[in-house]
Amino acid sequence: VSLSTFSSKWDASGQIPTRAIEQGLITRFGSIDPNEGGTTSRSNANFQFTKMLADGGAFHQQLFISRYDFELYSNFTFFLNDSVNGDQIKQKEKRIVYGYNSSFVKNSTLKKLPLKSEVGLQLRIDDINNIELSHTAEKQKLITPLSFGQVNQINLGLYCSETLQITEKLTLNAAMRFDQFQFDYQNDLDTNYNRKVKSNHIVSPKLSLFYDVDKTLQLYFKTGTGFHSNDTRVAVQDSSTQTLPRALGFDLGIFYKPIDKILMNIAIWGLDLQQEFVYVGDEAIVEQSGYSRRYGFDFSLRYQLVKWLYFDTDINTTVSKTLHDPEGQNYIPLAPTLTSIGGLTAKFESGLNVSVRYRYVGDRPANPENTVTAQGYKLFDAVISYNQPSYSIGLSIENLLNVDWNEAQFDTESKLKNETTSVSELHFTPGTPFFAKVNVGFYF
Repeated sequence: VSLSTFSSKWDASGQIPTRAIEQGLITRFGSIDPNEGGTTSRSNANFQFTKMLADGGAFHQQLFISRYDFELYSNFTFFLNDSVNGDQIKQKEKRIVYGYNSSFVKNSTLKKLPLKSEVGLQLRIDDINNIELSHTAEKQKLITPLSFGQVNQINLGLYCSETLQITEKLTLNAAMRFDQFQFDYQNDLDTNYNRKVKSNHIVSPKLSLFYDVDKTLQLYFKTGTGFHSNDTRVAVQDSSTQTLPRALGFDLGIFYKPIDKILMNIAIWGLDLQQEFVYVGDEAIVEQSGYSRRYGFDFSLRYQLVKWLYFDTDINTTVSKTLHDPEGQNYIPLAPTLTSIGGLTAKFESGLNVSVRYRYVGDRPANPENTVTAQGYKLFDAVISYNQPSYSIGLSIENLLNVDWNEAQFDTESKLKNETTSVSELHFTPGTPFFAKVNVGFYF
């Protein structure tokens, strides 16, 4: 049994237009609208029960409840739509999530071949009250309510997975999942009672093969289908959209361990999505972008240099395009192109651990034409900890070299107070500067 609660509030500089910094109007950590910010809280109750059966099977059950409150004030376009009050918006909701997961796992044989079977059931209910989008000013003044209503979404999932060891070297996994969704939205801005309900289901098969060439090399191939579950307001409002657009993916790779102290993983992969569309919460509209395709290459390395020193790195390259747009106008905005994480970790018998790590994100297109570039970054972080059975002390440092970097980035049209015409350019949220945190823990 576990219980937890969390609450926070903040003032934020929001998404900064590049020109405001270049003109000296604000610094990287300044703000155009000083009233941006918000509050949020979450409380969770989680109950888990596992029963080991006499025949070797295992029965797992989980019940969870989460209460989530959220209120956010943002201003992305400043004075583009309202030259007097500004374009600040308020987003707010109160959500309770109920969930239940259960699974049964058993090892047996099929014609004398080892067989692992798993069946499961999952249920999640999202009960969202007073989900709101409004045009506001200075957090206090309500200009125009844009969207207000009640959401109830139910997802029931059933799955079955069978893993058969065909030979000592070849293992087959076949799985099937069924998902049933019910989307329910009541529009409280409509003067007449306006409640829309839509239901849909989808079946997702999956298949994986693993072949152990020897103790140092494993080959694998995985494929299957999934789906993109959509915002309830998308599902009930637009009949032309796919409620549960299907995804089809594959993953072909190897695990290679040439010596005991080195482990490598190399893979190529692909993912096709039947339809990409999002509910734009800032404007209460639906945007569609049709079919998309992503494919890439992944490389991972784990290397124990000496008894106490470890090195790891992950490198990922990706090509992401929409399939219905002309070449050169089919980039997926903000889709990563090259990412990497890794570092060195030292672990000593005394309980002292030291780690220096890097994070890298390459430049990527910020719009479908790739005429605006979201800037990449490379950061270094460090962690020092001293662990004993009854206590621990740690120091965490983010952005060790204190470099300027951009976190969220968008190609946005906006208009400042002193401007007569709007400008479309890169807007960004400044990334964390040098930041140190000390933590102390006691165990009993």
